[in-house]
Parts: sequence; C-alpha cells; structure tokens
Amino acid sequence: PAVDSPLSVRAVTSQGVHSLTLDDAEALLSQLAEGDPAAQAWAALGLGILGDPRATEPLLTHLAGDNAQVGFAAARALGRLGDAAALPSLLAFQVSADGMVRVRATLALDLLHTRAAAPTLPQVAAVN
Repeated sequence: PAVDSPLSVRAVTSQGVHSLTLDDAEALLSQLAEGDPAAQAWAALGLGILGDPRATEPLLTHLAGDNAQVGFAAARALGRLGDAAALPSLLAFQVSADGMVRVRATLALDLLHTRAAAPTLPQVAAVN
C-alpha cells in the first residue's frame, strides 16, 4: 500500500501549493518543530507560502540552527512571509559569528526587500 506523504511535502509541490489553507498551518508548525530535517525544510517553505505570522519565531530559530537545509528553507520562508517583526532578529543575525547564519539572514532580508519593492516596480516602469 502507498504511504501518504506528509502534509508539508504535498503542500509545496506544484499540485498542492494552491490548496494550502490556514488550517494547514498547525500541521506545518508541528512538522517544523518535530520533523526530520527534510520535513522541517518542506514545512518551512509551506509556512512561507501561507504567510501565517505565527511561523516567524520558529522560522527565525531554524534560520540560526545547525541544519543548512532547514536554515535556508527558513530564510526563504521568512522572506516570503514578509513579517516586519522578523527584521530586528534578521539584522542581528547579519553580525553573527556564524558565517552561514549571516548568509541566511542576508538572503531573508534580500527576499523581504524584493517583496517590499515589487508593488512599486510598475510605477517605476511607467516613469521610465
């Protein structure tokens, strides 16, 4: 018999992205907290897609964690999430003694900046 894939894996595949709902956030938060690293990474990406601000603190924790796969997924999710509450921590992470944490924080900040600038791009194009 086929084994059902975890919600987080289904959530971020091309078939499942559009079917994510805020009801899925609890399951994804649980997988982020207790799953194996692959499940945690997928859960982080799913939470970023959902945009649930409850994910901000756990994602920040994982961004600074030891697992590179989960840390980079958390950085991408934080960038997509767009929660301004993450800014102080991300800025602090940019001066971390851990070079990988600095890189991840920079990635998240870059994605946040790009996301914030996106609504103004059509206006800029209209002027030029």
